[in-house]
Amino acid sequence: MRWGIEALILVLLMVVLSLWLSRHMLDSGTPLPDAPVEFLNPDDNPAPHGLTLHQTIQASQRSYQQPVTLVYAFAPWCSICKVSMPGLDMALDDQTQLIAIAMDWQEKSEVAEMVESIDFQHPVVLDHNALRESLRIDGYPSYYLVDANGQIRFADRGLTTPVGLWLRIKLMRLQDWLG
Repeated sequence: MRWGIEALILVLLMVVLSLWLSRHMLDSGTPLPDAPVEFLNPDDNPAPHGLTLHQTIQASQRSYQQPVTLVYAFAPWCSICKVSMPGLDMALDDQTQLIAIAMDWQEKSEVAEMVESIDFQHPVVLDHNALRESLRIDGYPSYYLVDANGQIRFADRGLTTPVGLWLRIKLMRLQDWLG
């Protein structure tokens, strides 16, 4: 009995901490803000003359039936990001895409080195402060789950587990299915 109460208290503390950390982020139901993007690796860009964040998400969602996009904001100097990014693949399913946004960097090379050091295999967008401001990112890592209509469905900041992200993605799908 005591173990169950302690586990419940720990879960409640984690929920309260998550709510407090994400208090300044965009609310659920808000359209994802748009801004021009630059890819770290130009080969990841499906359009020859650049895209906005919305166009990038829409272009990459075409191969998904019920697309969910995980927009993950990180900084190359963030040690928690380095630990959490390799586990993001475990949270994704075949209908979920990941777009990472590098923020607070000085040189492209530091982003490239960080991404290469963890063998990150997803598109990386370089932010020039426009996305950071419009997405209201004030700490790393931060992430948004976005539905097929470009609406933010979930926002959080700080370390999360792949299981926690996977559960949030499944909850989004369940909410869509229930209508």
